[in-house]
Amino acid sequence: MSATLRIVLTGLMLVLVACGRFTPDDIDKAARKGDLDAATSIAAQPAVDAVNRDFAKEQNEANAKVMKARADANREVNKAARNRSMHQARADHDVTIAHAEEDLSVALEKCKTQSAEAMSACAQHARAVQDQSTSAAKTRLNIVNRQISG
Repeated sequence: MSATLRIVLTGLMLVLVACGRFTPDDIDKAARKGDLDAATSIAAQPAVDAVNRDFAKEQNEANAKVMKARADANREVNKAARNRSMHQARADHDVTIAHAEEDLSVALEKCKTQSAEAMSACAQHARAVQDQSTSAAKTRLNIVNRQISG
């Protein structure tokens, strides 16, 4: 074995023995066999282990960031869906109220064609129908508000 190789293997042996990773016998056996790759592999193992630990740590941090980003995105999507539902419920409420008011106007015009006695009862009925429609629209809006609020 050349002197240079012997010096390199001795240095590697000291490093590995100091780390407590391998015994001098392990390195000597590999060197005696002339297996420089095995001796180098044994010597490089602590560095490989350190790189693997660093890689695993970085991978875990990256996974945590991805999970946080997904959770944030899901919260934003849910918030947008709640806002859309609320806007739709308000629009539906407004449309229902507008229809009820228009139906009342039409019903009151029809009531004017009746006799004086029937006209009063007709107008009361028309207003009661409008009140029911308005109340139902408010109830539906309140239900949506409660569902969205959680």
